[in-house]
Parts: sequence; C-alpha cells; structure tokens
Amino acid sequence: MLHVLCFVSMIQDFYPTLSEKEQLAHDIWRFRFTVEKDKKLEFLAGQYMILRIGDVRRLYSVLSSPHDTSYFDLLVQIVPNGIGSTHLMNVSVGDTAFFQGPAGIFMIKDEKTQKIFMATGTGIAPILSMIRTLLSSGHTDPLYLFWGLRAKRDLYFVKEIEKLRDAHENLHPIICLSQEADEEVFRNPIFRKGRINLYVHGFLQKDPAKKGDMTFYVCGAQTVVESLRVFLDGAGIEKYAIHFEKFV
Repeated sequence: MLHVLCFVSMIQDFYPTLSEKEQLAHDIWRFRFTVEKDKKLEFLAGQYMILRIGDVRRLYSVLSSPHDTSYFDLLVQIVPNGIGSTHLMNVSVGDTAFFQGPAGIFMIKDEKTQKIFMATGTGIAPILSMIRTLLSSGHTDPLYLFWGLRAKRDLYFVKEIEKLRDAHENLHPIICLSQEADEEVFRNPIFRKGRINLYVHGFLQKDPAKKGDMTFYVCGAQTVVESLRVFLDGAGIEKYAIHFEKFV
C-alpha cells in the first residue's frame, strides 16, 4: 500500500532478502522480506516501510504482525507503470531491496473504547496487522471489521479472516462487495452487497448512545478515506475518535 508520507521517526536502513512472493488476486501480491541476520525489525501494528529506488520513495504498510521481527510482509496492488509495484515485481526471490523504517503514526491507541476498523482495498494491510496484534495479546472486547472491495475477483484473505473469526468470538468481520452481480456469493454470511458506509450506518443505528464509546480506524485510498471521514462526521463521530491512513 502506497502512502502519503506523514511521519518518520527512528528509521533504520534495511537490505532485506525477498523470501516469498505470492499472487493473492488478479492485481494483488504479497511480498515477504527477511531482514538481515544481525537485525530485528521492531515496529507497531499500523506502521509502514519505505521502499527506496534511487531517489524515489514508496511507502507500504506492514501486513505482518509485530511479533515477527525477522521478516515483514507487504501487500501490494500492481499498478501499470507504477514505480514501486513494477520495481517489486522485478525483484526475484533471493534478491535484496533497500528499505527504511519503520515509520508512521497510524497505530492502535490505548483508549478503552469499542474498536471499529474500516478498510478498502489494500487498506486491509495495517488493519489486519492491528487485529492480529490485539487478538494475540488476549484482547477480548468486541472488534468490528468492515472491509470494502469491488467484486469476487478482488477477494483474498477471506479464509484467514474466517479462521480468525472462528477462533475469536469477539471478532465480527463483514466484507462488502460494491459491484458484485453474482447473488450466490452472498450466501456466505461474511459478505454484504454494497459499500461499507451503508453497513457502518446500520451498525451505528443499533445503539446510537454508544457512539461516544467508539474509536474508528480507517484506511484506504485517499479519496475514499476522505469520504468516510465526512460520513463518520455526519454520523456524529467526534474527530478525535477517527484515526486514519490514506494513500495515493
């Protein structure tokens, strides 16, 4: 996921080796980079790494858990003629790349509030890292995930999310498909037809009095994140309760 550069602190140089390269959907790939043996990657769920290609910088959220300090996973949408994604596709397993990081301020806050996660597309990367971190640390309060994609051809991570849901009864995921015409897809109760704001609206209407006890984590394309922030503001959610990461 490519970000707007917003915050960098205590970054280090890394020359990790590409150890895995996996296609997840028609335009989505997962890249696993193993860091040098004499280094550990210590980061917080939600942060990103900076891919350096000469003088060019491209920022990608870390998909993997902070518990895994020997490697990091990136979730990348392959964009035609995109500098970052083209470079990564040209990296072969066993090759090294130049990264700096970790960086970023999009991370889990300590508020004792209900956590609602909203993601579109590859915005699921830092969100899934956050959810894994909370669940593995013994978090038992409800976690709500609303993830928006276009159609079934764009799907990935469904089995992983279902596995997490089945193992943790406090995780409540919904995957929204805005352009899917095949009604058979929606026989699986994890799927909904339409955009995520429709279902978040319904969620908020169930108990409006609890709006002040909610914290929202929003991640996705810049224009989508801005529209979701406007939606949440219109729904009565205070700005301090909305944490977001947007990318271009």
